[in-house]
Amino acid sequence: MKVWQNKEQMCFVEVENQFARAVFSLQGAHIMEYTPAGEAPVLWMSRESCFTPGKALRGGVPVCFPWFGANESDPSLPAHGYARTSVWTLESAERRPDGTDELIFTWQSSWWKAEYRAIVGKTLELELKITNISAEKHYFEEALHSYFDISDISRVYVSGLEGRSYTDKLTGSNASDNSVLRIDREVDRIYRSGDTCVICDEGRKRRIVVEKENSASTVVWNPWVAKSRRMSDFGDNEYHSMLCVESGNVKEDKVCVEPDGEHLIRVKISVADL
Repeated sequence: MKVWQNKEQMCFVEVENQFARAVFSLQGAHIMEYTPAGEAPVLWMSRESCFTPGKALRGGVPVCFPWFGANESDPSLPAHGYARTSVWTLESAERRPDGTDELIFTWQSSWWKAEYRAIVGKTLELELKITNISAEKHYFEEALHSYFDISDISRVYVSGLEGRSYTDKLTGSNASDNSVLRIDREVDRIYRSGDTCVICDEGRKRRIVVEKENSASTVVWNPWVAKSRRMSDFGDNEYHSMLCVESGNVKEDKVCVEPDGEHLIRVKISVADL
């Protein structure tokens, strides 16, 4: 394991084993890289991402919590919640007997305690446990906002969401589609689906498989041309090389946790031939 800081004093952790390499930022317990041995990177990071304390990183796997998108009560609060720009604690990092690396990060607010476990091996396994440490029940939203590295958006489709209802965040309408999802314009959809999703990359002839547990929502996002140009931390043409397929519980699927109660979400990301 290697630990280093950039000139702005942000702290990063790198692990590499016989199976894969991964890099994390302690800000947000943010996974910036996961590259299995002999493979192209699985996660995508923008070349324009700003590595400044308190500024969200663009790409990888941000942890969105305790809300997703704009805060419904106060839109002036940080998008996607406090957790993704807060500094987490690295509680442990160890090489397991099977040769994989396990890292555990923690973060706490006045209401919540979060424990985030990552296992880096032939697959990337992520587990986010949220505990309500207050005296009242509370609702929250969560998402592991994964950005995936692809050959080109024109050569990719997503399976596993066929027939599932979704909310189109661009129009506010609800719909469903029985076909696999191909992207040819800006897409921002919240699917009500806990099923496994597969990104089929015809350019790289590989599948990125996203399996999940206790996640009732799947968010699919690509900013396309106009929005890419409006974002300062996103290259004008980078929409070609990325696709977000996010696992979580958002909007109608938000979670209610009683005092001392817990909620656990698990995601496993793997790569296979197409």
